[in-house]
Amino acid sequence: MKEIEQISEVFLVSKSDATVILIRLGWNSFKASDLLGDNKEKFLAKLGLARVLNSNSSSADRETGDGDYLVSTPFCSHKFSTTCWSEYLSDALKKNKEQRGLISCLSQDCVASVGPDTIEQLTEPVKEMYENYILESFMECHKATIKWCPASGCEYAVELQEDGNEDNVISVVCLCGHTFCWTCGLESHRPVSCKKASIWWTYLLDQSRSISWIHTNTKSCPKCKIPVQQNGDPNYRLINCICRFVSF
Repeated sequence: MKEIEQISEVFLVSKSDATVILIRLGWNSFKASDLLGDNKEKFLAKLGLARVLNSNSSSADRETGDGDYLVSTPFCSHKFSTTCWSEYLSDALKKNKEQRGLISCLSQDCVASVGPDTIEQLTEPVKEMYENYILESFMECHKATIKWCPASGCEYAVELQEDGNEDNVISVVCLCGHTFCWTCGLESHRPVSCKKASIWWTYLLDQSRSISWIHTNTKSCPKCKIPVQQNGDPNYRLINCICRFVSF
């Protein structure tokens, strides 16, 4: 929000337009400032953010009967129902999640951009989907310095406040209390390298899986206590053990 507000206030564009600009430029405020400073009108037009002089644009009219709305972007007069918008944006947001492409008007060949001001006229599920899209875009473009906490159920993000050491092993602490390695995401293992920590965790996981399999598929011999594999019959009564004890 700080980056959006800064671009909006300095270059006198709406927060919605500033959001579209930053998403398109990978949240690079310096690049956005340069392009807006060089030729603001040309840059906005290139991104489909040139507003049309039409009193009917950027409005939502309620249709009688089914309670649906007709919605257009502020940059064109093409109106579509909220149902059509929802179906279109559900697909468009998924496709643009990693491409940082512009989401344009539903009308074919229309280059008008869809931003928060258009989304605000739509249903709550679409609004939530778009907010997640903005957040994921920001996180992806700042992944070198901001990451989600890997702890189960934690919704905090952690911002890196120090440079890596020569082994690139950095321990960070989330507000939830979880401590983890910034580089590999495993629990903090400093001063052990990420490679060695990964080998150790893999070993522990294999051991855990082995113990789980033994517990599920075997029984301990009552004489020597060695695990003996079941023969597949849930009603088995006799199993041969290496100690030759056969009565279970």
